[in-house]
Amino acid sequence: MAESAFSYQINTDLIKSFYSVRAVVTVDVCVEEFEVRRIQELEAKRDLRKSGKPSTSNFECQICHRMCRSRIGLLAHNKSHS
Repeated sequence: MAESAFSYQINTDLIKSFYSVRAVVTVDVCVEEFEVRRIQELEAKRDLRKSGKPSTSNFECQICHRMCRSRIGLLAHNKSHS
C-alpha cells in the first residue's frame, strides 16, 4: 500500500492520522457504551434490592393492626402501646 500511495503522491502520514483518530473514537464509544450498561445494571440491582422481599409472616398487632415481620418484632412493638 505504501508503494502505491507514494506513486499517487498521497500523504501517508495523513492516512495514518485518520486511522489513529478513528481508533480513539472507537475506544471512546466503547467506553461510553460500557459505562451506560454498567450504570443500568447497577440501577437494576439497586431496584431489586430496594424492592424488598414480600413479607410472609402474619404477626399483626392486635391494637393498631401493624404488620411485623417476626414474633420478637411484634413483642417489641407491643411495648410501645404500654
